[in-house]
Amino acid sequence: MKLRILFIFLFLSLFFLGCKKKIETKYILVPDDFKAWSVFQKDSYWIYLNENTNQADSTFVTKCDRALYTDYDPYIHVYKENYYVRLSSIFLNKFWIVAQEGSSAQLYIDSYHSDGFILSTDRIENPFVHEIPDYNSVKSKVIEVIPNLQINNNTFTNVYHILVYFQKSNGDSVNDNFYLAKKIGLIKYKSRIGSVDTTWSLLRYHTIQ
Repeated sequence: MKLRILFIFLFLSLFFLGCKKKIETKYILVPDDFKAWSVFQKDSYWIYLNENTNQADSTFVTKCDRALYTDYDPYIHVYKENYYVRLSSIFLNKFWIVAQEGSSAQLYIDSYHSDGFILSTDRIENPFVHEIPDYNSVKSKVIEVIPNLQINNNTFTNVYHILVYFQKSNGDSVNDNFYLAKKIGLIKYKSRIGSVDTTWSLLRYHTIQ
């Protein structure tokens, strides 16, 4: 009798194990082309010139962390790739690069006067979309792709000019113009807050990817 009960128990255990749903694992990674514009390793540096004051600013990557974040679905484990690039700079603080579904990714850039505005991609042929949805009243769009742009005796090709604009709580409008080059990153930054203009342009750089 005991042996019979044991066989029944083993049969039921194997049956329920066989019926158990298979756990799937899915990885959503930042596209390599997008990383070429945005992910830089520690000891990368850029030296910018403030064209208004003639002041130089040495900007270093102090750390670049990669992480895979997952949700808590018991049957489908989805891992999303994230990069966190920390900078030491007067006018830039950090980049967040976040993988999304499919081939898309988002690049969050924090400057000294704002937080969390987005540049993103969801098209294979373009590193950044030409119209980016509002994000907490912040709007972004690609103004143009410049075939050749000369800055401080350096010539850069296929430069993306991206405008980010919003209004501060005190009523001042903010217009940030980012000029990005592949494998180099930010080559020029023009900011207008209210009626005050500030422009930083790249003098020298060394990037590690």
